[in-house]
Amino acid sequence: MSRRELADLVNQYVWDNFSQRTGLDENYIGKLERGVVRWPNDLYRAGLRAVLGVGHDADLGFRPTRGAPQPAGQVGDQSPAWTVSMAVASASVLDAMTPAAPPNHIGPPEIDQITGAAQAFAAWDNRYGSLARDAPIALLRWSVGLLRSRACPAALQPELLSAVAHLAHTCGFMAFDSHAFDDAHRLLAFGVTCAEEADDWELRARLLATTARVDTWAGEPDRGLTHTQLALVRSDRLTPTEQAMLHSLEARALARMRRTAETHAAIARADDAFAQRRADEDPGWMGYYDAAQHAGDTGTALADLVLATVPTEPSTARAAAAAPAATIEDARRRLQEAVERRRPELARCRTLSQIGLAKLMLATGAVDEAVALAERALVAAESIRSRRVAVELAHLDGLTERHADRAEVQVLRGRLAVATLA
Repeated sequence: MSRRELADLVNQYVWDNFSQRTGLDENYIGKLERGVVRWPNDLYRAGLRAVLGVGHDADLGFRPTRGAPQPAGQVGDQSPAWTVSMAVASASVLDAMTPAAPPNHIGPPEIDQITGAAQAFAAWDNRYGSLARDAPIALLRWSVGLLRSRACPAALQPELLSAVAHLAHTCGFMAFDSHAFDDAHRLLAFGVTCAEEADDWELRARLLATTARVDTWAGEPDRGLTHTQLALVRSDRLTPTEQAMLHSLEARALARMRRTAETHAAIARADDAFAQRRADEDPGWMGYYDAAQHAGDTGTALADLVLATVPTEPSTARAAAAAPAATIEDARRRLQEAVERRRPELARCRTLSQIGLAKLMLATGAVDEAVALAERALVAAESIRSRRVAVELAHLDGLTERHADRAEVQVLRGRLAVATLA
């Protein structure tokens, strides 16, 4: 088994037998293999014993680092016997599969397959999160094989390159949602190279915009600002919608850098561009950037300005002046619009907007509204496997500390604690 397969089986075992969500992943398995972690918690040990078919922790090399060791084979009062099924064990046959050879001739059908796959996996990602990101990467490898085969006529080469760049974007975004930031940067950079070779400036702008989104989320807003400016070098080649997208991400980077006046100026540029939007001029993959997305991105930038004035600890004095009431109200209005106008298939986007609005309400004292929003977001998050959603829920949990004396907040914190372990 791969590390990920082992982690998934352990998580499933714990859920099936103890009804608890666990977040074991391939990174943690690697730490166990290297001996960085020598005594995982009770649930992890039980799951690993069961999946790997051993009776004692010592058989896996586990030794308690402190305290008295718990009797092997127990979690609480029982540890159900459970081993890998024959179907899972026989799945190793897939490792010996022969890779599919590229076709002798590449034409519009093959290009359409790549574009269709990029769209299908993007829809999957929006609805369920990025748990299955290995699947589109496998198809991206096949698509690169088409580029290497030299079986594509010169006249279709730009279309093939754009299709591959589109799929690289989908893969990169799914890596971003999984917090595999290095993978995301590599995939998006590859996509940019393909788009540039195809002379597809619009797709290049989309890839650079997503790169900026990754940078800003990962705590490098200065790099994010650089990538938005790179994408805007020839803004005359971009539609108003694409310009609005880039200016809104410019605002998000500036907000994280606490450059308030410049953030408002970037939002004004984004609003002006979006007011000139004509959807029939946009490429199909820009359909995601509608009124809800625009409101969500610009509202998040304003909310970040507000949250920057909130002390990290309940007992500390404010490190900066409170955000103006007009900024708070504008952020609230935009995020509310994002929540209300999201299309049903964009489940993760709506959930992130709900969490963002709940954070804003908590930070500004509207606790009842914040709790209601958070409860709805938690229900939606149950079917989404997204590290970004988990991180935002954890941030929301941190903001609840200021209101921990309220009964409804205590209940919410309990639910948040469970959700962030999933």
